[in-house]
Amino acid sequence: MSEVRKHAFAAAVVALAVAGVGLSLTVWRPRFQPSTQRVPSVRLPYTRAQFTVTDAKRAFAAVGIRLTPKSRVAGVVTTIGTQNDEFVVDVFGDPAQVNALGGSPEVITDTRGKYVRIPSTCKQGVPDAERWRGNVRFVIRCTDRQSARLLTVGALALAKL
Repeated sequence: MSEVRKHAFAAAVVALAVAGVGLSLTVWRPRFQPSTQRVPSVRLPYTRAQFTVTDAKRAFAAVGIRLTPKSRVAGVVTTIGTQNDEFVVDVFGDPAQVNALGGSPEVITDTRGKYVRIPSTCKQGVPDAERWRGNVRFVIRCTDRQSARLLTVGALALAKL
């Protein structure tokens, strides 16, 4: 008889566990709540595409930076950069086509997961810094020990556009 009691007790424990899991999946289940954080709407800092990829390559070459192709979305953006991604240079196209993709090329998430505009200098908690001239933007990583020098060199290159 004690064998029957052991099995009955084990069956009761299993039945209770199954009931608990069933309740948690039906009654107490967590509900999806979409993020309340919205991507900020930021206007592009240019109104017409005045510079080409060739212009950007020439300007950066004038300060000793060789840029190679990285990616391209026809009519929207061409990305070029250094081999080690010290510099990433984007040459944007027609603003209407860039805006049609949604979002903003100037918005990223910081270390806390909040949307922020990419600053023009390195700031605590923000991984990148950017500079613009017309439809050309360069981005550097702020984790690079030479980030201040890179910003200066990049600004010189933009001035040569």
